[in-house]
Amino acid sequence: MDKLYFVRLVFLISAACISSCTEKEAGPIMTDAMTATGDFLVEGPNTLQGNFSLDIKSLSDELGIDDGQISKVHIDAITLVFEDTETIGAVESVLVQVVSNDLPLQSAGTLSAFSGKENFLNVNKDLDILAYINDSSSQLIVDANLRSDLDELSVSVVFQLTVKY
Repeated sequence: MDKLYFVRLVFLISAACISSCTEKEAGPIMTDAMTATGDFLVEGPNTLQGNFSLDIKSLSDELGIDDGQISKVHIDAITLVFEDTETIGAVESVLVQVVSNDLPLQSAGTLSAFSGKENFLNVNKDLDILAYINDSSSQLIVDANLRSDLDELSVSVVFQLTVKY
């Protein structure tokens, strides 16, 4: 009888440990829009830049966890919104990237055929952006290939994220 009790106790403790040690996942989490801008743009490739303003504290607060518990942050989708109607015919393709002073330039998503006002990109789902979120020097880079010259271009970028903790 004591042996059976001991086996059950070990099993319950093992099950509790395994379930508490398993990585959890939350998503989709939509970010606030981040804006990338550029001036005096010419036909062909151009670079727009903006702050990569994701905040680890906001993510952890939204999930109700400590920010140190977050182990990975992946991008599930990227939405681009060009508010100026002039850009609908001018933008041909887009590449969204992140970079910081201490981290390399990484491709987050591409759009090879811009078709209108709001567009969803092909996303690099393997990219873990946690290090970029934790680095205050991180920047959002949008490379836009243009069909014609523009005085100015501004694009809002919204990320849909999955957070692992």
